[in-house]
Amino acid sequence: MGRTGLWIKFDVEIIRLFENKITNDMQSLYRTLFSTLVCLLGIAQITSAQLTVPQVSPRSRLMQTIGLTEVTIDYSRPNVVSNEKDRTGEIWGKLVPWETTPNPMTGRTYPWRAGANENTVITFSTAVSIEGQPLPAGSYSFHIIPHENGEATLIFNKDYHQWGSFVYDEKDDALRVKITTTEGPQVNLLAYSFPEVDKEAAVCELAWEKKRFPFSIAVNTHEVTLQHMKEELGQSKGFIWQTFNTAAKYCVDNDVDLKQGMEWIDRGILYFGGNFPMYSTKAELLEKMDQEEEAKSFKAKAMAVGTVREVFGYGNTLVNSGKIDEGLEVMKKNYDKFYALDYQDAADECIVNLGLAMAYSKKKDMKMAMKYGNVGVEKAPPSLKAAAEGFVAQLQQTDN
Repeated sequence: MGRTGLWIKFDVEIIRLFENKITNDMQSLYRTLFSTLVCLLGIAQITSAQLTVPQVSPRSRLMQTIGLTEVTIDYSRPNVVSNEKDRTGEIWGKLVPWETTPNPMTGRTYPWRAGANENTVITFSTAVSIEGQPLPAGSYSFHIIPHENGEATLIFNKDYHQWGSFVYDEKDDALRVKITTTEGPQVNLLAYSFPEVDKEAAVCELAWEKKRFPFSIAVNTHEVTLQHMKEELGQSKGFIWQTFNTAAKYCVDNDVDLKQGMEWIDRGILYFGGNFPMYSTKAELLEKMDQEEEAKSFKAKAMAVGTVREVFGYGNTLVNSGKIDEGLEVMKKNYDKFYALDYQDAADECIVNLGLAMAYSKKKDMKMAMKYGNVGVEKAPPSLKAAAEGFVAQLQQTDN
């Protein structure tokens, strides 16, 4: 409810009670409330007529991504030091009471606004879990009930257009969770931060004076990413083969929704024709789905259409992932394919030889590694000479 709506609500209630000829005691009480209300209305009118000036507790905004989920916190920052007075030791249990504060105007109690001025507002771009409890995407006013025993109740309330917590209503709560507070170095200006973040989770922390309010935020990043890719592939990004390959490769690399990954790579091949990256991705998907024979056929297709550098990259990946024999076979086929084509490219000739040198060195066959390594140096163009020589020098140290 906005400020104007609140005043109107109180006006109507007072008029109704006087019309009903309530008792003298109640009339006296409501006359007092009415007088107070008039003063408040006057203050509101004066405030609305004032120019915008800097706030004592400055406004701030913090945004953090967790995977693809954006978490935004809009809040104001009260200071422990106010009017040159250091209020250290007077914040918790005094300025910010333990538990909640009674509000005689609403007949309810209200929690701390977890900041100053307007609501602290936390916005999640996707569904999340707070301390293991689900919370839908959206914006929420954030409130805290601090407990003297060191615990705190965190409240995410669906009404985020309030001034502070004064008209807070529990019926609008979307989620309440309990946490244990911690202690830390002095922080005068209230601050939110994300001291821990990875692709699927984060810790958000409110720090003021020496008290900390940490809480965990978790997201289903794979689910969010898959949905995001579905939407993007239905738009302009679905007009190039690379995006279909990227989407399918994500499924392979993260071992999620392989069926969806296969659908994407098949669409890519159908729309744009096969190439080395897409055939390789399909082969990886088939392997993950235990379809070994079909996977071999797509590996062969990839080798047939791949450039020297594409095949070298594939062989290098196999060797470095521990599949040394398979990687060596790929390097041999790359070598044979280059010389069978009988075309002149010093860089490619250098690469196919160094590829074999690397694979043989992983198999501890240093004689063969040095043989192909020396040819790689000999054939290297000026742009690759130093790199080739450095690689062979390392082989020589290993051999010795």
